[in-house]
Amino acid sequence: MRMSRSLLIAAAVLLPAWQATAAVLGPSIEVPVEWVWIRDPRTRALVKVSPLRDFAVASNGTDFFVAWRQRALAGTVGPSGEPPRTARAGVFGARIDAAGNLLDAVPIALPLAGVERSFSDLSNQWLAFAESSDSYLACSDGCARVDSCGALLDANPIEFPSGGLPSSGMPVVVSDGEDHFVLLGNEMFFVGPEATVVSHPLAFSIGSVASDGNNFLNVTRTGITSFDSHGGTLNAAALPFQASKQPAVTFDGDDYLILWAGIGPDGAGKYVTRASSEGEPLGTSARLALPDVRGGVFDLGFRISFDGMNAVATWCDVCTQTMNEAPIAVIQAEDSVIATQVDTAGPLLRALAVASNSDGVSIVVVDGFKPWLPSPALNSFFPVVQFVTTTPERDRQDGKGDVAARKTRGHGRGKKCDGRGNQSESLR
Repeated sequence: MRMSRSLLIAAAVLLPAWQATAAVLGPSIEVPVEWVWIRDPRTRALVKVSPLRDFAVASNGTDFFVAWRQRALAGTVGPSGEPPRTARAGVFGARIDAAGNLLDAVPIALPLAGVERSFSDLSNQWLAFAESSDSYLACSDGCARVDSCGALLDANPIEFPSGGLPSSGMPVVVSDGEDHFVLLGNEMFFVGPEATVVSHPLAFSIGSVASDGNNFLNVTRTGITSFDSHGGTLNAAALPFQASKQPAVTFDGDDYLILWAGIGPDGAGKYVTRASSEGEPLGTSARLALPDVRGGVFDLGFRISFDGMNAVATWCDVCTQTMNEAPIAVIQAEDSVIATQVDTAGPLLRALAVASNSDGVSIVVVDGFKPWLPSPALNSFFPVVQFVTTTPERDRQDGKGDVAARKTRGHGRGKKCDGRGNQSESLR
C-alpha cells in the first residue's frame, strides 16, 4: 500500500475491529487519450496537449469501461521531427480488467460526435452497464453501446423518439441492472436490448441517481425522490439535512447510502444518510472523520459506489485551485458508519468518477489536469485510473465475498471473452 499523510484516519464512530476492512491501493494507469504536440506561444517550448473534455466510468460486475469525449485538435512537428499528430473529435472508450490491464490496445470509437455540453457537478454520469444487452451505454449528442467483449453494438447512434437527445444539459445514464435508462430534462428514456427507445415524462429535477435493482432514487440538494422504470414518482421526501453541495448516492444491497457535506447533527462536515428502497430517510451518521485537505471549505464533486462489501467514495477538495487532489475513502455501513481515508487519486481540476465491480474492486478516475503556464490556453487533461480493493484477496478466492456480492441487486457479472473479443461463456 502506498503511504500518505492521510493514511487510515480514524472515524468518529468505530466498528468492532473484526468488522474493519483495510483498503489496498492497486495499480494506477493512464487513460489512453489522444494528444498532440503544441508549441507554447510564449515560451516556445513544445508541450503535450490533450483534447479531452469529459469522461465517465462503469463496471459490468467484473471488468470496467472508461469512456471519454474529446474535440478535434491538430498539432505541430514533434521535438525530434516527428510528423504532426492529430486528435479526432468524438467519443472513445477502453475496457480495463480488475487487475489493471488495458483490454483494448486501440480505443473503441463510438459513433457519437462528442459535442461540448455544459459542465456541472452532475457530469460524468453518462455511462452505465445493463445485463439484458450485456453492454455499456454511453450518451453524448446521441447514445451507443459497447458490449463486455469490446464489440460496438450500434454502427449509428440509437434513434430517439424526438430525433435525438435534448441539446441542453448533461444526460444521466442509469441502469436497474437489467436495462438502460437515460434521464435528461423532463424525460426518462427506456433503452431496450434491441435499441428500442420509449420516452416517459419526469416530474422532478434530476440529481444523483442510483437503483436498488427494481426502482430508482433521485437525490438533489433539497430532497429525495423514489421513482419507477416508467418515470412515475413513488415517494418524495425532504432531506433531513442541509447539504451545501450536490450529494452522491449508491445502493448497498439493503439501503441507499447518501454522501453529503453541510450542516449535520455534529455541525459542519461530511455525513452519510441512509434511505430505504421506498425513498424514506432512515437516519444520519455521526460526522465522518474525513478532514478538509485545504481546510474549512466544503468539497465539490462527491462520487460514491458500492463494491459488494463496502462503499468507495471520492470528491474534489475545494476545486477552485489548480492541482487539487481527490481523496479516496472507504465507507462501511453496517450497524454504524465508519469512514477511512486511504489516499489520494491524483491531480484534477473539475472531473472525477468512480465505479465498482461486485468483487471488492473499484476504480477512481481523475482528470489528471496539467496546467501549462504561462499559457493557460494549453491546459489539458490526461486522466488517471486508480484501483482500490476493499475485499481481501483470500476472501475473494474462497468465495466469502460472494454473499455480499449477491445482495447487490442490479450488478452484473459480465462474460468471458476470448483473445479476439468474442464472448465465450458466461461467468454466471
